[in-house]
Amino acid sequence: MKKSSRLISVIFAVLTLSFLMAFSTSAANTQANLTLKASNVENGIQLTWNEIEGVRFYAIFRKEASEKSLYCIKTLTETKFTDENVIAGKRYGYRVFPVFPNSVIGTKSNDVHMYRLGTPKYNQPVNAYEGIRLTWSASAGAEGYYIFRKTATGNVWNYLGRTNAKTLTFTDKKVNANEIYSYSIRSYRGSDISHYNNLMNVSFLPTPKITKAVPNKDNITVSWNKAENAAFYMLFRRSASEKNFTLVKTLNANELTYVDKNVTQGTVYYYLVRSVSETRQISGIESKATSCLFMSVSPITSATNVSNGVKLVWTKVNGAHGYVVYRRETSSTTWKCVLKVKGVSTLTATDKTAANGKEYVYVTRGYYNNVQGPFDLNGYKMLYLAPVQNLKVESKGSSGNYLTWTANKSATKYLVFRKTDKTSWQALGYTTKNSALDKTAKEGTVYTYTIRAFYNTSYCSAACATANSNGIDPKGKMVALTYDDGPSNSVTNDILDILQKYKGKATFFVVGSRISSSYQPMQRAVKMGCEIGNHTYSHIDLPSYYYDDIRYEIDTTNSLVKKYTGVTPKIVRAPGGSTDSYSRQAVNMPFIYWSIDTRDWESRSASSVISIVKSSVEDGDIILMHDIYDSTAEASETIIPWLVNQGYQLVTVSELMQYRGIKMQNAVSYSNAYR
Repeated sequence: MKKSSRLISVIFAVLTLSFLMAFSTSAANTQANLTLKASNVENGIQLTWNEIEGVRFYAIFRKEASEKSLYCIKTLTETKFTDENVIAGKRYGYRVFPVFPNSVIGTKSNDVHMYRLGTPKYNQPVNAYEGIRLTWSASAGAEGYYIFRKTATGNVWNYLGRTNAKTLTFTDKKVNANEIYSYSIRSYRGSDISHYNNLMNVSFLPTPKITKAVPNKDNITVSWNKAENAAFYMLFRRSASEKNFTLVKTLNANELTYVDKNVTQGTVYYYLVRSVSETRQISGIESKATSCLFMSVSPITSATNVSNGVKLVWTKVNGAHGYVVYRRETSSTTWKCVLKVKGVSTLTATDKTAANGKEYVYVTRGYYNNVQGPFDLNGYKMLYLAPVQNLKVESKGSSGNYLTWTANKSATKYLVFRKTDKTSWQALGYTTKNSALDKTAKEGTVYTYTIRAFYNTSYCSAACATANSNGIDPKGKMVALTYDDGPSNSVTNDILDILQKYKGKATFFVVGSRISSSYQPMQRAVKMGCEIGNHTYSHIDLPSYYYDDIRYEIDTTNSLVKKYTGVTPKIVRAPGGSTDSYSRQAVNMPFIYWSIDTRDWESRSASSVISIVKSSVEDGDIILMHDIYDSTAEASETIIPWLVNQGYQLVTVSELMQYRGIKMQNAVSYSNAYR
């Protein structure tokens, strides 16, 4: 062996021993005037250090993170070395020793550690809908990737963001169509970072946005906005049954609309547009294709004002899953969706959100899988008039019935209608006021009235809630006071005095044997609008008697009531409430029971009766009392005004059943008319 070779071997041995002894405590022995640095470059890990005067050469040592021993990998006179014999993803430690003439070994450098990280290999950047999309391949050992960007005319790299190790794509959304960009993608692990790559001459071509796809009578018109730097456009389409888009038409830069005539009724089509530059660069695509249902129009055939809004009727469209109703005010161009109707067979709906006095234009559109078809461009014009509110009727005796209601501010006139239980609705005439006097109304006849509001002669509201000449509000609370075992000249008249004072009515179930001697209060009751019911002739226990006896009891009482009052009882109350199937069939009239029993016959106490009523009464109750006890008349003086103050209307049994929609049947029992 040559002398020089033996010398180098000795030096390597000495340096190796020094490196082994000092590697783990490198911080304490750092050479101040020999600073080692490391970085990833394209073909390996590059080491650099400052030059030391008088050095014969430098010896570079290396060990892997998993190795205990180290070895010299290179001697050189330069101050830069690229270690190409490294594996991506592995971590290496380095130290450099200066060697002076006469084999004098200088103080070691600092220790550096570095992961070998390869430069990510990228694919050609592409235009996406939101910006420029970058993709690259994974680098072994990388924890993630940094993305940098600069403009073609700039010198500064700007940090855009980073991804994790599994995310190998990034979209730069902050781009414009008038710049050329360069990008660099660098892998990292901890504080170590790879060499950079440089993606040059990348520009952004915006994606055209479809502004509308409108179905017409025999085509679909597709429009889009102009894309900057576009030389021409490519329009793509697919139907709902197709998986792939096909090119429909290539259009020049000035064409922003296409009329697609190759369409089939009842089919949903999806459209996309891409722009192409002069250099044949192509834009991205919209994240969601624009859909359009080619379907025939479903025009509205009628619109009418009903009690809760505007009722619309339209024609059927074949292939639709349902319909959507839009409206706009005649003074506006903005459409609002107000109804969505599922099912092709439903061809009517009511717009309950219409505002009183507003004139609207309505259109309907059939839809298929939430894609809407065309609509009638003209629409259907309709002014909504709300029904008249708070109709009240007051009898003026021989002068007629006086009607008042709350004025509808949008109405120009009103039409008054009237009927009785024996006649149908009859129009009485128009008025421009919110009141009217029915001069033809006859005393003793109950009339039902309703009002329609009109706007000129073009529009009219639905009929308002009815009101009767007896003053009853059908929607209000009501109870039926009933008195048994009369008539009584004294007690019945006292009760009638109280009822008359508070404009109330009651039902009196009379005993036939008492009528001849006490018929006058019964006549008064009928004139006041009270009701007379049958309580048998001699107050018998019905189930204990035969058919002929029962008929005698009922018929005789009915005849006497008719004789003295001119009316025949329509309802009956069995004495004691005692009936059976046989007796009910024999009587063959509706049987009236009660929901509150005051037991006034037992207590003979006004306070007890009052307490029972106040603690128990509900809307729709039938209250049982007897008009033969002074204590009951005394209790009525308190009960009647108290009920009125509580908002209850005092009605007859037949009225209670009528306003609650109960049609009474013969031989059937009724005890209340709860809602």
